[in-house]
Amino acid sequence: SSVAVVCGGKVMLFDCGEGTHRQILKCKKRVKFGRIGHVFITHLHSDHVLGIFGLLNAMNFKSGKTKIHVVGPKGIKVLLENVASATTSKMEHVRVTELSTEMKDTYDTEDDVKRVGNRAVNIELDGGMTVHARVIVHVEDLVTWGYVIAEGKAPGKLDVKKAKEMGASGRHFGMLKANQPVTVNGRTILPSQVLSSAKDGIKVSLLWDTSDPSNAKEAATGSALMIHEATYSNDLAKNVAKYGHSTAGMAGRFAQETRSKTLVLTHISSRFNDPRYDEKELNPMTEALLKQAQEGAIEAGRKEDEQKGGVLPTRVLVAHDFLELERTAEDQFVPVEVAES
Repeated sequence: SSVAVVCGGKVMLFDCGEGTHRQILKCKKRVKFGRIGHVFITHLHSDHVLGIFGLLNAMNFKSGKTKIHVVGPKGIKVLLENVASATTSKMEHVRVTELSTEMKDTYDTEDDVKRVGNRAVNIELDGGMTVHARVIVHVEDLVTWGYVIAEGKAPGKLDVKKAKEMGASGRHFGMLKANQPVTVNGRTILPSQVLSSAKDGIKVSLLWDTSDPSNAKEAATGSALMIHEATYSNDLAKNVAKYGHSTAGMAGRFAQETRSKTLVLTHISSRFNDPRYDEKELNPMTEALLKQAQEGAIEAGRKEDEQKGGVLPTRVLVAHDFLELERTAEDQFVPVEVAES
């Protein structure tokens, strides 16, 4: 499995299961090898990492050796180096950061990687964006990381009319937008006088494989989009502790607890068949998962406030191959159906 997040023309991949590079070829213009700047690996189970070798090989030949930053748990570096050595592959274009739970590992040599706790590391990206990496519970003896992408604050909008009335002209607008004061005819115009308040950026949370993502709760709170695993239906809750996966109801509850606006269920067990659907016709088993996630959100809401009841996520979806979500002007995420090519 793999999830691609496209922002500002750059692509971040989260996990890289076998065949990821072939799926990217089918995406054509939506995801291009040359635009992939980061690959974040949650854990080292084979279905989440074995595709990275094919991906790096494809990028090596197709994108002019574009630099790529691979971030993942301890062991990812040795894995990549051993395969590269055995296959005489080159890795000059690959930078690897291993996420550690050890406080002594401070990442002093990596300016864009900051330790913020023994189970918490932040990766700073261009444009004021940060990826919060948090240890989440999956199975014993295997460290698993969940990720939360957080935008920086968007600058306020310039009130052009007011700025002109105060004497500013076109050449001053850029400085004001950059939060710099300007002086016109002896009068200083402060950005705060002509700019609206900065707008908080959105968050996108990616949480799998896990039976308990609570360590990521603070980072994930207020997510515009949460992609959360739902391996089991509620009647299979007995498997949660044994195999380290979540039920649909658990996903719904966590989405509610973090006030996430849109919830996408992923990592669905094959027992539920192909989860592809449209909003008019759901297969019965997928529909049951959606309902359980919604009920989980309601239950969590009632626990928080018995009077008001639960506040549902704006939309609950089930992921399928090539599902594309588009961000609207209102910071909602809505599906865009694109035929497989």
